This record gives sequence, C-alpha cells and structure tokens, in this order.
Amino acid sequence: HMLVNADLSTTGMMHMSGAVRHALTLKTANYSISLADSIVTFNAGSACTGTLPTIVAGQDGIVYTIKNIGAGQVRVIGSSSPAQNLDGQSTGLALDQGDCLQVYSFTVGSGYDWAVLNFYNAS
Repeated sequence: HMLVNADLSTTGMMHMSGAVRHALTLKTANYSISLADSIVTFNAGSACTGTLPTIVAGQDGIVYTIKNIGAGQVRVIGSSSPAQNLDGQSTGLALDQGDCLQVYSFTVGSGYDWAVLNFYNAS
C-alpha cells in the first residue's frame, strides 16, 4: 500500500497491479478543469463549457477523461490565454449526452496544446 500526497516521478518502467483510484469530479455547469482533476463528469441540463487548464513547462503528458451524462451539450476547450487548442481547434469539441473524451497535453513549438487520445460518440 502506497499513498503519495505530492508529485511522483519515475524513470523507466513502472509496474502496477490492482485498481487505480482517480480523482473524480462531478459538475452541473461551466467548469475550469484543474490540475487536481483526473476524471470530470458533467451532468448539466443545459449547454456548458469545460475549460482545460493552461499548460506550462513540465506539464506535458497530463491526461484527463471527460464524460457527459447530462442532457446539455458540453463544449471542451483549451485555455484562451495563452491560446492552447484542442486538436488544433480553438472552438474545442462538443460532447453530447453519453459521449466521453480523453485528452492529453503536449509541447508544440514554443508552447503547449491539447490532443484527443480517445473519443466515444454515444449516438
């Protein structure tokens, strides 16, 4: 049993067995996703926005899973200052009810952006 309350950095291969517990967040309105989040679930009755955090040096490789279980469409976007797009799009990606998105941060040129790892379209 290991509990880490700060950053854990490893080099090389790391083997884990058993379940992994992630930080879960449930939101019903606009939300600025934080570095403390891991899985963010939206359950909104009307349209809302999930804004990914601004990425700075040393934060590439951050992964988030975002799920929409509500009737309202959720638009997931990168930060606007500085501009950090999602798959090159400043308008982000829309999640309808049941859709799920997994994104990661990466270095591009002299800045940072977000890219889609997985997208599940429930319709």
